[in-house]
Amino acid sequence: MRDVKKVERKLCLTNSAAAKICNIANKKGKDKNKILAAKQMLVYYLGDILVILRKESYVPDDALLLILKTSMCLNAIRYLFQATLERDCSSYLSDDEKETIVRFRTLRSITTAHPFDTNRGSPSDFGRQGTEWFVDIHPFSDLDKFMVGGDCGFCEDEAYDNTRNPDFVMMVYNDENNFAHRRVVYVYEDIIKPLEITLGLLKRGLAKNSLKSTDNTEKW
Repeated sequence: MRDVKKVERKLCLTNSAAAKICNIANKKGKDKNKILAAKQMLVYYLGDILVILRKESYVPDDALLLILKTSMCLNAIRYLFQATLERDCSSYLSDDEKETIVRFRTLRSITTAHPFDTNRGSPSDFGRQGTEWFVDIHPFSDLDKFMVGGDCGFCEDEAYDNTRNPDFVMMVYNDENNFAHRRVVYVYEDIIKPLEITLGLLKRGLAKNSLKSTDNTEKW
Protein backbone atom coordinates (compact mmCIF):
# COMPACT_ATOMS: atom_id res chain seq x y z
CA MET A 1 0.00 0.00 0.00
CA ARG A 2 1.54 3.28 -1.09
CA ASP A 3 -1.42 5.70 -1.33
CA VAL A 4 -1.19 6.67 2.33
CA LYS A 5 -2.83 10.08 2.15
CA LYS A 6 -6.26 8.59 1.56
CA VAL A 7 -6.15 6.87 4.95
CA GLU A 8 -4.22 9.41 7.06
CA ARG A 9 -7.32 11.41 7.96
CA LYS A 10 -9.31 8.31 8.73
CA LEU A 11 -6.60 6.84 10.97
CA CYS A 12 -6.65 9.79 13.32
CA LEU A 13 -8.45 10.31 16.59
CA THR A 14 -9.62 13.90 16.22
CA ASN A 15 -9.05 16.46 18.97
CA SER A 16 -12.80 16.70 19.53
CA ALA A 17 -13.13 12.92 19.88
CA ALA A 18 -10.16 12.76 22.26
CA ALA A 19 -11.60 15.60 24.34
CA LYS A 20 -14.97 13.88 24.49
CA ILE A 21 -13.34 10.67 25.74
CA CYS A 22 -11.49 12.61 28.45
CA ASN A 23 -14.68 14.39 29.54
CA ILE A 24 -16.54 11.10 29.82
CA ALA A 25 -13.60 9.45 31.61
CA ASN A 26 -13.63 12.17 34.28
CA LYS A 27 -17.18 11.12 35.16
CA LYS A 28 -16.47 7.38 35.30
CA GLY A 29 -14.89 7.11 38.74
CA LYS A 30 -12.76 3.99 39.07
CA ASP A 31 -12.76 3.39 35.30
CA LYS A 32 -11.32 6.82 34.52
CA ASN A 33 -7.68 5.82 34.15
CA LYS A 34 -8.51 2.65 32.22
CA ILE A 35 -10.41 4.72 29.66
CA LEU A 36 -7.57 7.26 29.45
CA ALA A 37 -5.06 4.43 28.98
CA ALA A 38 -7.07 3.00 26.08
CA LYS A 39 -7.36 6.43 24.48
CA GLN A 40 -3.64 7.14 24.79
CA MET A 41 -2.62 3.73 23.49
CA LEU A 42 -4.93 4.21 20.52
CA VAL A 43 -3.32 7.57 19.70
CA TYR A 44 0.21 6.15 19.99
CA TYR A 45 -0.44 3.05 17.91
CA LEU A 46 -2.34 4.91 15.18
CA GLY A 47 0.75 7.09 14.85
CA ASP A 48 3.03 4.03 14.75
CA ILE A 49 0.90 2.46 12.02
CA LEU A 50 1.09 5.60 9.89
CA VAL A 51 4.88 5.70 10.27
CA ILE A 52 5.09 2.20 8.79
CA LEU A 53 2.61 2.98 6.01
CA ARG A 54 4.67 6.00 4.94
CA LYS A 55 7.84 3.94 4.40
CA GLU A 56 9.22 3.69 0.87
CA SER A 57 9.62 -0.06 1.22
CA TYR A 58 8.64 -2.65 3.79
CA VAL A 59 10.76 -5.13 5.73
CA PRO A 60 9.41 -8.47 7.01
CA ASP A 61 8.84 -7.22 10.57
CA ASP A 62 6.60 -4.42 9.26
CA ALA A 63 3.87 -6.95 8.51
CA LEU A 64 3.86 -8.31 12.05
CA LEU A 65 4.03 -4.83 13.59
CA LEU A 66 1.09 -3.63 11.48
CA ILE A 67 -0.95 -6.69 12.43
CA LEU A 68 -0.13 -6.49 16.15
CA LYS A 69 -0.68 -2.75 16.49
CA THR A 70 -3.90 -2.88 14.48
CA SER A 71 -5.16 -5.65 16.75
CA MET A 72 -4.34 -3.55 19.83
CA CYS A 73 -6.15 -0.57 18.29
CA LEU A 74 -9.24 -2.68 17.57
CA ASN A 75 -9.28 -3.84 21.21
CA ALA A 76 -8.96 -0.24 22.42
CA ILE A 77 -11.73 0.96 20.09
CA ARG A 78 -14.08 -1.79 21.18
CA TYR A 79 -13.44 -1.00 24.85
CA LEU A 80 -13.79 2.77 24.35
CA PHE A 81 -17.06 2.30 22.47
CA GLN A 82 -18.49 0.31 25.38
CA ALA A 83 -17.01 2.51 28.10
CA THR A 84 -17.95 5.90 26.65
CA LEU A 85 -21.08 5.20 24.62
CA GLU A 86 -22.30 2.27 26.74
CA ARG A 87 -23.08 0.24 23.64
CA ASP A 88 -21.55 -2.74 21.85
CA CYS A 89 -20.06 -1.58 18.57
CA SER A 90 -20.83 -4.97 16.99
CA SER A 91 -24.47 -3.92 16.91
CA TYR A 92 -23.65 -1.15 14.45
CA LEU A 93 -21.56 -3.11 11.96
CA SER A 94 -22.95 -4.53 8.73
CA ASP A 95 -22.43 -8.19 7.90
CA ASP A 96 -19.78 -7.23 5.32
CA GLU A 97 -17.94 -5.11 7.89
CA LYS A 98 -17.99 -7.95 10.40
CA GLU A 99 -16.61 -10.32 7.76
CA THR A 100 -13.79 -7.86 7.06
CA ILE A 101 -12.91 -7.72 10.76
CA VAL A 102 -13.12 -11.50 11.21
CA ARG A 103 -10.79 -11.96 8.22
CA PHE A 104 -8.29 -9.66 9.91
CA ARG A 105 -8.66 -11.61 13.14
CA THR A 106 -7.71 -14.80 11.29
CA LEU A 107 -4.65 -13.03 9.88
CA ARG A 108 -3.64 -11.89 13.35
CA SER A 109 -4.25 -15.37 14.72
CA ILE A 110 -2.21 -17.31 12.18
CA THR A 111 0.73 -14.86 12.16
CA THR A 112 1.09 -13.86 15.81
CA ALA A 113 -1.04 -16.04 18.09
CA HIS A 114 -2.04 -19.49 16.79
CA PRO A 115 0.16 -20.31 13.79
CA PHE A 116 -0.82 -23.98 13.86
CA ASP A 117 -4.38 -23.70 15.17
CA THR A 118 -6.28 -20.90 13.45
CA ASN A 119 -9.73 -22.37 12.88
CA ARG A 120 -12.16 -19.45 13.05
CA GLY A 121 -13.53 -17.48 10.11
CA SER A 122 -14.82 -18.69 6.76
CA PRO A 123 -13.23 -21.32 4.49
CA SER A 124 -11.65 -18.48 2.48
CA ASP A 125 -10.10 -16.69 5.48
CA PHE A 126 -6.49 -17.01 6.63
CA GLY A 127 -5.81 -20.43 8.14
CA ARG A 128 -8.62 -21.95 6.09
CA GLN A 129 -10.44 -23.04 9.25
CA GLY A 130 -7.46 -24.85 10.74
CA THR A 131 -6.22 -26.58 7.56
CA GLU A 132 -3.20 -24.32 6.95
CA TRP A 133 -0.17 -23.56 9.10
CA PHE A 134 2.00 -20.47 9.15
CA VAL A 135 5.66 -20.50 8.08
CA ASP A 136 6.66 -16.90 7.32
CA ILE A 137 5.55 -13.54 5.97
CA HIS A 138 7.66 -11.20 3.85
CA PRO A 139 7.29 -8.20 1.51
CA PHE A 140 6.30 -9.13 -2.04
CA SER A 141 9.32 -9.35 -4.36
CA ASP A 142 10.32 -10.39 -7.88
CA LEU A 143 11.11 -13.85 -6.54
CA ASP A 144 7.44 -14.27 -5.67
CA LYS A 145 6.52 -13.42 -9.28
CA PHE A 146 8.97 -16.04 -10.50
CA MET A 147 7.38 -18.68 -8.27
CA VAL A 148 3.89 -18.23 -9.75
CA GLY A 149 2.62 -21.61 -10.90
CA GLY A 150 5.43 -23.64 -9.32
CA ASP A 151 5.33 -26.12 -6.47
CA CYS A 152 6.03 -23.24 -4.10
CA GLY A 153 3.78 -20.78 -5.92
CA PHE A 154 0.55 -19.09 -4.88
CA CYS A 155 -2.20 -21.33 -3.58
CA GLU A 156 -4.53 -22.59 -6.30
CA ASP A 157 -7.70 -21.44 -4.53
CA GLU A 158 -6.46 -17.84 -4.45
CA ALA A 159 -5.17 -16.99 -7.92
CA TYR A 160 -2.33 -14.48 -8.14
CA ASP A 161 -3.39 -11.28 -9.93
CA ASN A 162 -0.45 -10.12 -12.02
CA THR A 163 -2.10 -6.71 -12.51
CA ARG A 164 -1.92 -5.92 -8.80
CA ASN A 165 0.98 -6.93 -6.62
CA PRO A 166 0.27 -7.76 -2.97
CA ASP A 167 2.12 -5.91 -0.22
CA PHE A 168 3.17 -9.05 1.63
CA VAL A 169 3.31 -12.76 0.93
CA MET A 170 2.51 -15.36 3.56
CA MET A 171 4.10 -18.79 3.35
CA VAL A 172 1.85 -21.65 4.52
CA TYR A 173 1.74 -25.43 4.58
CA ASN A 174 -1.33 -27.64 4.37
CA ASP A 175 -2.11 -31.34 3.98
CA GLU A 176 -2.28 -31.06 0.20
CA ASN A 177 1.12 -29.41 -0.35
CA ASN A 178 4.52 -30.88 0.40
CA PHE A 179 6.04 -27.43 -0.07
CA ALA A 180 5.25 -24.07 1.50
CA HIS A 181 2.81 -22.23 -0.74
CA ARG A 182 2.15 -18.51 -0.97
CA ARG A 183 -0.86 -16.40 -0.01
CA VAL A 184 -1.31 -12.73 -0.83
CA VAL A 185 -1.72 -10.14 1.93
CA TYR A 186 -2.88 -6.62 1.08
CA VAL A 187 -2.15 -3.96 3.69
CA TYR A 188 -5.31 -1.94 3.09
CA GLU A 189 -7.94 -4.64 2.56
CA ASP A 190 -6.58 -7.15 5.07
CA ILE A 191 -5.20 -4.90 7.83
CA ILE A 192 -6.13 -1.22 7.59
CA LYS A 193 -9.75 -1.43 6.43
CA PRO A 194 -11.02 -3.07 9.67
CA LEU A 195 -9.34 -0.28 11.63
CA GLU A 196 -10.87 2.35 9.38
CA ILE A 197 -14.34 0.87 9.86
CA THR A 198 -14.26 0.67 13.66
CA LEU A 199 -12.46 3.95 14.32
CA GLY A 200 -14.92 5.76 12.06
CA LEU A 201 -17.78 4.21 14.00
CA LEU A 202 -16.31 5.35 17.32
CA LYS A 203 -15.78 8.91 16.07
CA ARG A 204 -19.33 9.12 14.72
CA GLY A 205 -20.71 7.87 18.01
CA LEU A 206 -18.69 10.39 20.04
CA ALA A 207 -19.87 13.17 17.72
CA LYS A 208 -23.44 12.09 18.54
CA ASN A 209 -24.17 11.30 14.92
CA SER A 210 -26.96 8.79 14.55
CA LEU A 211 -25.77 5.20 14.61
CA LYS A 212 -28.06 2.69 12.98
CA SER A 213 -28.17 -0.66 14.71
CA THR A 214 -27.94 -3.69 12.44
CA ASP A 215 -29.94 -5.73 14.98
CA ASN A 216 -27.40 -8.49 14.59
CA THR A 217 -26.11 -9.88 17.87
CA GLU A 218 -23.12 -11.69 16.36
CA LYS A 219 -19.90 -10.38 17.91
CA TRP A 220 -16.65 -9.63 16.10
